[in-house]
Amino acid sequence: MTSLPSVVPAGDRSPTSPIPAGALALALSALYVLILAYPAHLHVVGVFSDFYVRYAPDADLIARGQFPGNTYNPPGYPLLLVVLSSALTGDHFTSAKWLSLVAAGLSGLLAFQLFRRLFGPWPAVLAVPILLSSGPFNRYTISAMTEVPFLCVCLAALLVVTVDRPTGWRFAALAGVVCGVAYLLRYNGAFLLVPGLVAMLWREGTRASRARLAALYLGVFALVAAPWWWLNYVHHGSPFYSTNHEDTARALGLHGGGRPFGSVAGVILADPVRFAWRYTLHALWTLFQSFGASFAVLPVGPLAAAGMVLSVVRDRRRPVLLALSGMASFILLMALTHWETRYFFLLLACYSGFAAFAIFEIARWVGRVRESGLAMGAVVAVVTLWILVPSIPNAVRSVRVTLSRQPVELLPAARHLHSVARPDVLEPPAVARHARGQLRARAEDAPQRQPARLPRLRPMGQAPGQTARAAGDA
Repeated sequence: MTSLPSVVPAGDRSPTSPIPAGALALALSALYVLILAYPAHLHVVGVFSDFYVRYAPDADLIARGQFPGNTYNPPGYPLLLVVLSSALTGDHFTSAKWLSLVAAGLSGLLAFQLFRRLFGPWPAVLAVPILLSSGPFNRYTISAMTEVPFLCVCLAALLVVTVDRPTGWRFAALAGVVCGVAYLLRYNGAFLLVPGLVAMLWREGTRASRARLAALYLGVFALVAAPWWWLNYVHHGSPFYSTNHEDTARALGLHGGGRPFGSVAGVILADPVRFAWRYTLHALWTLFQSFGASFAVLPVGPLAAAGMVLSVVRDRRRPVLLALSGMASFILLMALTHWETRYFFLLLACYSGFAAFAIFEIARWVGRVRESGLAMGAVVAVVTLWILVPSIPNAVRSVRVTLSRQPVELLPAARHLHSVARPDVLEPPAVARHARGQLRARAEDAPQRQPARLPRLRPMGQAPGQTARAAGDA
């Protein structure tokens, strides 16, 4: 009986395809970036969002050698904007939107590499279009936000820690660096400590050698994060200070009696019993939400759940279990905050891989029952079309909606305000000053009438207060 390529990790070629799987994954990711390059070019101004309020102003502060004002997120993303804007674009919004697009293409390649290690080349190829055709994912692919770059770094970290036969200190050091970078992009990157430590301790060698690798991993992670911890301590009195703890308390319905929460421990100790109950319910709700249609069309979630069960029951390989430990760690950490689809793109990527694995396993079972390789191929084709046919129009719609929500009507208003503003008016607060600089730059570049098609705008000028472009999508 002829058969489709096995889902067991193997070579990149199959009897049914003359194209190597790696080349196909590369072509899909590159084509995706090329297709979305034009919509990204048209995205010249965004709606009010975290980028507008926090990231771009922090980039300006860092560029001037000042401490960032955002107490929700670490400074990795604004620092990256400073580097890109200084070296390439001269504009934070432009840097951020192209960074998101490039990170999306790299996420497709990294997802392929990760799932080729877990399940073989052809389920890994199928995972790429499932991921890249997600409507919410495409919305942020052309937006100036942290979600897609953070996903890219997290996939790179999982690719490092799931190595089949880790050897030597270089493995631990590299894992610590990549996980530390993820943490500096978003505090949620701390979830990587769990699969990283499991990877260090679950390997060949003596107990002492494994403990040394674990210590090296934690040490390098801390070394990467240490400069920010020190600055945070100097300015806020705690290396781990973050107003995210207030969000955690609100998400779980806890109150501090008028005092702000300074740590997760403070949230827990405020009412341990209530915390345990609310957290358990919230974690279960988060897991349930993730299997729904928030990320992709409905078959993906149930198929991913089936793929997880099959991978544990039939193939308890080290990389698979490490990936599952990372997903579990991520869900348990994210259950401390409220649900927003954009926060959970890592699960979208992982579910794409496990769903692809389930599709191929179901196809193999049908092929054995029917004793037909053609039946196997038909199952893969039908389920793939079931997912992609509605997903691609949803992705196109998400991109169009993102572009249609650009507040371009602010440009002539900003031009008018700039023309009548008195030069001796007192400087407004930092955020307002930042907004005035962005709108002034667009007003100077915009035509006198709002165009039917969005114009290509030059990088903004160098006058004081003229900094980043307006925000990406919320």
